[in-house]
Amino acid sequence: MLPIVISFIKALTIDYDVVFIEKPNSIHEPSKLEISKYTTYSSTTKNQLTDPEYLIWFIEKNVGEDTFAIIDMGGYFSINLDILNNLSKKGQLFGIIEDTENGFQKYENGLLDLENKNLEIFIPLMSVARSSLKDGEDFLVSNEIVIKSETFLSDHGTTILGKKILVIGFGKIGRNIANALRNRGGIVFVVDNNPTRQILAIAQGYPEICIEKAINCVELVYIANGERSLDVKRLIECNDKLLYLFSVTSVDDTYKNCDLLKQKEFNEESMLTHVKIKSGINGELIFANNGNAMNFTITRNTTVSSFVQLTQAEIMYILGFIYIVKPEYNIKSLNNPEKHMIAHIWLKHWQQLNSREK
Repeated sequence: MLPIVISFIKALTIDYDVVFIEKPNSIHEPSKLEISKYTTYSSTTKNQLTDPEYLIWFIEKNVGEDTFAIIDMGGYFSINLDILNNLSKKGQLFGIIEDTENGFQKYENGLLDLENKNLEIFIPLMSVARSSLKDGEDFLVSNEIVIKSETFLSDHGTTILGKKILVIGFGKIGRNIANALRNRGGIVFVVDNNPTRQILAIAQGYPEICIEKAINCVELVYIANGERSLDVKRLIECNDKLLYLFSVTSVDDTYKNCDLLKQKEFNEESMLTHVKIKSGINGELIFANNGNAMNFTITRNTTVSSFVQLTQAEIMYILGFIYIVKPEYNIKSLNNPEKHMIAHIWLKHWQQLNSREK
């Protein structure tokens, strides 16, 4: 629910009736007011959508018997794929498009569950999470997270320089974060439960270390995998030093026992809100942006906005593609010629904007 979404939603409403489900941890009120003018706006939560009865009611209420597609950002609809699979079988749901890596993995697991139940799969499911068109966005988002964490640390009288830092996850975002931190003088360790990515981290000079050992020796932690890798309860019990934690996704996808954060009062002494918790005997945990994504702490448009439009354009193209072509099930992405076409249009527009500024 940020300014960069408004033009995308307006473009969608030219050809589609849009039901917009807010993500509660990234709501920018002026954007919410604007988007509500063009859409059927819903405060339905991710937890509500995991309830099969609620999901059926929600679809019937907002869609009825019409055909529809789902654009997802974070795997909101990945739990009850059997229900959505039946709607695809009937020809009502013509496709799902997932935007994030975290959501991509949730849908992978959901499809595997259907296969393990020996169910025939009918859902055309496409993703832009690993698209080459998203590389620029991922790079800039990663650097934005590091820059905003620098601002946060500066407010607390410290810096990245010389700090021992743990990065959890070495996908596209985690890899860029680790590089940016190392370039700023951080002593960076990387942990990834995917062995091939861990090998890549070692090849790039990041020391191998287990999470438990790393937590005991580092001063900053960046969680970049959305796999609930850290347990807030255990951190509160065991951490005996000052530890700053930064996330790249929502609090419930980052931490186990995240309700312990929600029960704490937000501390706004810093420019950026955070949760501060005493831990261990002498320790203190500081969760930046209340445990939520660091790149959503400041909502004004940035350079990232222009590159997000590449991903948004790919999503819009896919909508028409899955309706006309009706691809077979499983997670797919656009072919390179189609991505090149989108990139060419974007570059032409970018060059026109730059020539006006000069």
